[in-house]
Amino acid sequence: MQHADTRIRECFTSSNYWGIPDLLPDMCADVVPGENCEFMVYRTKRLTPSETAGDILGWFVDDYRFKCCWSYPHRMVATLASYSLAAVCEPNFSLWLDRPRTEQMHATYQTRWCGRFWQEHGFKVIPSLNWSDEESYRWAWLGIPVDIPVAAVECRSCGDNHDGFNLGLAQACNAVRPKKLIIYGPGKGWVQVPAGVEPCWVSPVTNQRLAKVMADYNARNPPRRKTRNSNHLKPTAQMIASANTPAETV
Repeated sequence: MQHADTRIRECFTSSNYWGIPDLLPDMCADVVPGENCEFMVYRTKRLTPSETAGDILGWFVDDYRFKCCWSYPHRMVATLASYSLAAVCEPNFSLWLDRPRTEQMHATYQTRWCGRFWQEHGFKVIPSLNWSDEESYRWAWLGIPVDIPVAAVECRSCGDNHDGFNLGLAQACNAVRPKKLIIYGPGKGWVQVPAGVEPCWVSPVTNQRLAKVMADYNARNPPRRKTRNSNHLKPTAQMIASANTPAETV
């Protein structure tokens, strides 16, 4: 069994009452996806140093897929260093509306702590905008410098609550005033980008791409012996059938 990193966790400088770390303004990235810069999402494709040089890494997947950023921070730094990335987004730990406020605030703390930790190790970081409801506006973007070059947000998890998303996005952009905004998800028809902010739209991973990732993984890692769970990594018939239809969530 692997255990979380037991070294004493650093306490970074903070300008707010709750001690949520401040990001370093000069280590906030000024790069967006484009012709020579791909936006990749962690654990949705195989990452190799030759393919990731100069790209951006995001974390818009289920929290359990990237909890290693918090549990094994030094190990993750070594992994990120091997990719030669142009920038890395903060991991957007979820602020679940049905969870206690302290737990939601801790998610913000984890997000900002990882971002600052990576900055301290030389990585350019793109702040992540993430909130739950109007009450969370009190702390959701604490620690993010004002007038940052680029921020990132995902618009898939709000479901049909488009008004709530747009209200939160307006509050976030008013607070940190990003010049550019990476928007991950199918929101072109309804996301209201605040005036003065340049949007950069990134299409989400599809079922077809995710099925291919799983198939490639299984081809590289065949089961060593037959067990009752030996088929757990094989794409199901339903997954293969749905692989032709783009999905809004991973």
